[in-house]
Amino acid sequence: MKRLSYFILLALLMSLTSTLAFGHDFEAVNEGKTIYYNILSEDDRTVKVTWYGDTYSWQVPAANRYTGDVVIPSTVSHDNKTYTVTDITSAFALCSGLTSVSIPNTVTRIGDSAFNGCTGLASLTIPNSVTSISEQAFNGCTGLTSITIPSSVTSIGGYAFQYCSSLASITIPNSVTSIGNQAFYNCSALTSIIIPNNVTKIWFNTFDGCTSLTSITIPSSVTVIGNGAFRGCSALTSVYFLGATPPTIDTETENNALTNQAKVYVPLQYLDNYRGGTGADGTINEANLYPMLSPSTAYSTFSFDKAVNLSSIAGLNDSGNTLTAYIVSNVNTEGKTVTLSKQTGEVAATEGIIIKGTGAEGEFYPIRPAAGSPTALATNYMKGSGATETPIAGPSANTQQYFIMDGNGVFYYSLAGNLPKYKAYLDLGTPISINDGGSSAKGFSIVFEDEESTGISAIAETTGTQAEAWYTIGGQRLQGKPSTKGLYIVNGKKVIVK
Repeated sequence: MKRLSYFILLALLMSLTSTLAFGHDFEAVNEGKTIYYNILSEDDRTVKVTWYGDTYSWQVPAANRYTGDVVIPSTVSHDNKTYTVTDITSAFALCSGLTSVSIPNTVTRIGDSAFNGCTGLASLTIPNSVTSISEQAFNGCTGLTSITIPSSVTSIGGYAFQYCSSLASITIPNSVTSIGNQAFYNCSALTSIIIPNNVTKIWFNTFDGCTSLTSITIPSSVTVIGNGAFRGCSALTSVYFLGATPPTIDTETENNALTNQAKVYVPLQYLDNYRGGTGADGTINEANLYPMLSPSTAYSTFSFDKAVNLSSIAGLNDSGNTLTAYIVSNVNTEGKTVTLSKQTGEVAATEGIIIKGTGAEGEFYPIRPAAGSPTALATNYMKGSGATETPIAGPSANTQQYFIMDGNGVFYYSLAGNLPKYKAYLDLGTPISINDGGSSAKGFSIVFEDEESTGISAIAETTGTQAEAWYTIGGQRLQGKPSTKGLYIVNGKKVIVK
């Protein structure tokens, strides 16, 4: 570690030596603090905040370093001219006594090493005028606990937040298109992070040493994960990939936390694209793959080939958005009802599940792995396909045993064919008649256990869209809309005819 620190310091000194000018052009007092400036452009009348004296910033005597609370003005007067403050470069490097800085909304760049080594800086507001955060801008700010990056910023330089050991929370907007290497190196308090939607590469060692990092969300824009990006992330338990295909993971990554340790969640429709890994560097361990749902209809069915926990199906970005899981615990073929029971625990592989609730737009709902090894439910009339297509028999002699559900919770009898992967169907246990005097079979009322019955799910003679069908509360199908006043069921909903 000492050797590593030496090389980091050496790189810093070389960077400053090669890119920064000596000293300052003029100084001015603002709210009791002397601030030093370099002129960037006489034509544009712009200046940057810099450091004291004709020497490098790390050689500035302690007595001349910025301390306490500093307020940077938006404009400053010098030699009968007014200049706009647009840049902060290395100005506060190693100013350990600095506690706060107010940055005006004229600043467009937080330059190299702007706050490098400001160990007393606990918080900072970056104005929405800033478009870039340069290399080592906050390197070693060990007192910094949280920071919000405004949507004006498009790039974060390498080492920008390196060694910010108290940084537990950071918000990165989707305006950011690039994050440099080792940007969050050894941010040991950081617990979770969402990579912006426009970043295409996670560079080498970006999160190396983030020992408290438990979750990370990686958007579809990311196509490459570099060497050692997640090295040492010993607490990483959840990685959320949103892309249709997995990114290329450097084969010399030392990314074991990502490829073999953490549970990896992928949208259900893309899950098969991630299968086939071994867990070695460069691949995702298939044993750790689990799905995320993004339902667009009120009802959907689900089945997975591993045991899962359905206690809470909460949205990835908003835990207030939730879905509810049900099984069909009872079938009454005489009364034409099926009972839906909430399932809030662990279920075995390939159990058939009904999901109720429409997902929020752009939201994903991770299905968590089971902690134990649950056995198959004793009574569940929903049967699952798991990771393989399941053959379903069609009607026979005007009877049918198997039914599929549409997005409105309507059960239709199934024609012979294959149920897609990760879906479920209703198995009544015994065939029932699907014709009654030439008309469709009476409907099934969906009864929610310990809840009010919500209406009828009709069994139709076609797998296509069903025409408007009216039923009595008792389940008798009528010939069109009734003229008699009363309570009826139409297309699965209760309707009062007055």
